[in-house]
Amino acid sequence: MARDAIIVLQNLECISQQESVLDVGQDPYIWPVLMWLDSTSLDGTTPLLAESRLILQAGMRPGDIAAIPYPLGTLGHRFEDDSSINYLMLAVLVWAQQKQFARPSGTPDTAVWAGCKAFSSALPAAVSANFNGLADPTSRQQTIEIIKQSVGDNVRSAISDALSWELKFLIGTGAYQLDFVIGSDFYVSSDLTAADFTLSMSDASGDSYAVHGGLRVHIPVVDVCQAQVDQVTAKQKNVDGISGQISQLQGQMQTASPADKPYIAAQIMQASNDLVVAQQDLADARAALKTCRDHWAEVVGSIPASPGTPIFTAS
Repeated sequence: MARDAIIVLQNLECISQQESVLDVGQDPYIWPVLMWLDSTSLDGTTPLLAESRLILQAGMRPGDIAAIPYPLGTLGHRFEDDSSINYLMLAVLVWAQQKQFARPSGTPDTAVWAGCKAFSSALPAAVSANFNGLADPTSRQQTIEIIKQSVGDNVRSAISDALSWELKFLIGTGAYQLDFVIGSDFYVSSDLTAADFTLSMSDASGDSYAVHGGLRVHIPVVDVCQAQVDQVTAKQKNVDGISGQISQLQGQMQTASPADKPYIAAQIMQASNDLVVAQQDLADARAALKTCRDHWAEVVGSIPASPGTPIFTAS
């Protein structure tokens, strides 16, 4: 049975700040990216352009709690009932916009968006390269630090590439300051069990924030793409059945008499040809399901949404 895994980020809490900003506070914003691994792929979400620098509260100070509005804080993915792997990973990066006092400051919008896109694209690649360490609770934190370093390098490079040479010169002389990173944290679920969580972010200057949220798991009441889901399930069973048949024939080949081996070899060849066709049928069924999901995501996305309504990414 299909399941909707929904991440709801409720609020951002300011825990502490460096003394130099206590009088004026900070203007924080977040980049949340949800990644998932199922039986077909590792993929993730990308924040909307309009949300890449959505200030959650201007002048935020220690003790303040700012709500994370919909849809920025609501991310979800539908795991199909044929998926034997259900892995969900959330990464949240907290920034503070550089305040303008005696001199211009703040990362240009184009550079913010370039960094945000790099963050959301580099994360799945880094997670894929380090998945074994991430899946093992004993090495997870160390692996997360490796992922942070890799993704951080990509983000810094993307932001730098989007800056003009004139602005780079001003930054180099100290006449201009960009927005700065507070920190990032991960939430990982390997069994899609509903739970509340808190992510913690801090920097070396004494700035510290926490994001409070939760994972909610629901079984959809009505699946408008159920026919396509059933086709994927049926085609997957067919592929599994042929694969099992080939394995069984290969086992028989090991102990077969010389007289029987040509016959078994012919059966293996025929089954292998059938498997190619079955795999293509499965790929077509998955493509049809994705088309259905994309269609309804577009239809639902064109309807004004109310707070609390989950967003489902195309799978």
